[in-house]
Amino acid sequence: MNLYSINTIKQGLSFSPLIYSIRKSDYSESLILTYNGTDDNTHQEILGTNRSMLSNWMEILDYDTEDKETLGKTFDLLLSSVHPFEIQPNMQNDNLKTHIDNFINGFKSSAFSDTASSVLDILKECFDPYPVLAYLYPHYYTLLHSLSLYTEKECSYEEIKSQFTEKISVLLQELQHLKSSYEKARKYTQSVLIDPYADKTSIQSTTSAALYHSYCKLLNKTDFYTTAFDFPIAGDYLKNILCNDTPSWSSYFGLFSEKLMDADTQDYPITSFAQFLHIGLSIMMSDEMVVRKCKLCNGYFQTKHSSDQMYCNRIYKNTSATCSEVGVRKTYKEKLFQHPIHQEFTKSYNKLYGRIRRGKVPNDTPLMDELKKLHDEYTKKYENTHKKDREAVWKEYIQKNKELLG
Repeated sequence: MNLYSINTIKQGLSFSPLIYSIRKSDYSESLILTYNGTDDNTHQEILGTNRSMLSNWMEILDYDTEDKETLGKTFDLLLSSVHPFEIQPNMQNDNLKTHIDNFINGFKSSAFSDTASSVLDILKECFDPYPVLAYLYPHYYTLLHSLSLYTEKECSYEEIKSQFTEKISVLLQELQHLKSSYEKARKYTQSVLIDPYADKTSIQSTTSAALYHSYCKLLNKTDFYTTAFDFPIAGDYLKNILCNDTPSWSSYFGLFSEKLMDADTQDYPITSFAQFLHIGLSIMMSDEMVVRKCKLCNGYFQTKHSSDQMYCNRIYKNTSATCSEVGVRKTYKEKLFQHPIHQEFTKSYNKLYGRIRRGKVPNDTPLMDELKKLHDEYTKKYENTHKKDREAVWKEYIQKNKELLG
């Protein structure tokens, strides 16, 4: 199915909320849009597959690279999607109803294709790079489909006005919350999963989250994750699932906890962007993942809270090696040149090299190989000796060096 086709809009389809599915064993993910077609059968449109939720989480919050263009422009573009309906995003309810009334009254059948195309082009530009935003598609479909029915005189003015007003109000509210949800999630991630782990802190991320929650309570501030996580959100999804019945707590718990406790795959109906961000935080913290900034490229990467990893796995600059590989070599060299055995070896090496250069020792002297062999032997011995006894090994090495060079 082509989501961005006017022919699709004209069909009588019924959409369920976008389902985000993650397999716990390998973190592969899928975004599934389910709908009932004109043949009365259930169909699925797969929007995203086999991408790691954890890396996707970094991409969504623009933490994967330093110079990446942020989602702000995408949110602004989505807000502009209501302009073809002659509506401004910041309209109040009374003003909104008046504009909808005027828009529908003055709408001509010949304008439908241009209006629908304008909206669908914006959706494609936003949804293709960020498939999770397609959770908004059912809202747009309902608006455009009802407009199509009205132009074909298959529904009355009163019918379209009621449905159009309800759907546009819900859509506007969600569009206006996109940027604030994004900014709150970034602030939370920075405070809970990044700042405490800038060095080598090994505290669990769930502990960091609990401390941050208590800190927010102390300052009487909202805590994006703890106070806002809302699976599942009441609304059309619950109406469809529960058939407008009010369930008991036990039946509600049994229905949705079973979905969350599946042996391997977890499915989440996505009905808001904030909800998707909360799910990402839950998965991050359930695995005790934290976020660090690479000491080489300054890009962010994820690692276990207990890990001392300080370099990411991106390719470093114009090399064929990763930051991790380059970083390991860099760290090794730094430690090596600070090693007391190596420092003594460097002195002896320079002394012998000076003698060779001045012609006092032949170029093919075996002393150079013997110095290196002695260095390797005592480096290993030094590392395998208890710290309180290492000074004796070091002094012994100095003495051996003197005896070797004479």
